[in-house]
Amino acid sequence: MTGGSKPNQLLQQAESLLHEEMAALVTNDAFLFPTKGSRPPKEPVALIDYEPSELLAAAELLAQEVSELDAAAGGEAVNSSALLAALEDNIGHIVYSPQARRYVEWRMIGKGERLEAAKHMYDLADFHLQKEAKRAQKLEDKLGKILGGYMHKAKDSISKVGALSEECETITTETDVFRTLRAREAKAIESRIEEVQECVEREKKANALLQARYKDLKLLEKKLDQRLQ
Repeated sequence: MTGGSKPNQLLQQAESLLHEEMAALVTNDAFLFPTKGSRPPKEPVALIDYEPSELLAAAELLAQEVSELDAAAGGEAVNSSALLAALEDNIGHIVYSPQARRYVEWRMIGKGERLEAAKHMYDLADFHLQKEAKRAQKLEDKLGKILGGYMHKAKDSISKVGALSEECETITTETDVFRTLRAREAKAIESRIEEVQECVEREKKANALLQARYKDLKLLEKKLDQRLQ
């Protein structure tokens, strides 16, 4: 066995153990806390009951291993994006198989079981969606009952504001039209005054001419009377 194959084998064994542990935990949770709309497993998975001291020692060992791995790979900041990508890549590897009635690894089942598992996941998601939709509808109905009076008053206020806005706009338009007509009328009045003044001046001149003509005729009449005498 070469030096590079042994670490790979150990990683594969660790990955298999991790998947088995996850499948056991999820199956046990599904038995103890069944989800409405899905059939739970017939019996729970036998899990090892570890002592608190053993769990604490395992947590300390895991923290030490993680710290050493981060330090060897460049630090936590460098590994965060790679860890996130790895997590996203492994999401969905554990699925519930309706035929086996337990959680299994996706890569270990055939096409038929994958189809059933995908259909089960869809039905479960659709069930949760319908459940949340009903819950949201109940909340909307409750809010409608609680805030119905305020909503009605708000609608009336909005309607009144709209009516007053339209009335204000109409008044503004009528005022602008009135000002335009007033300006035109004022201009027309000035023009008519000028025309009347010109007419008065013409009449004054005509009357002055008539008065002068009348005076000349009276003098001529007086002269004619004197000669005739």
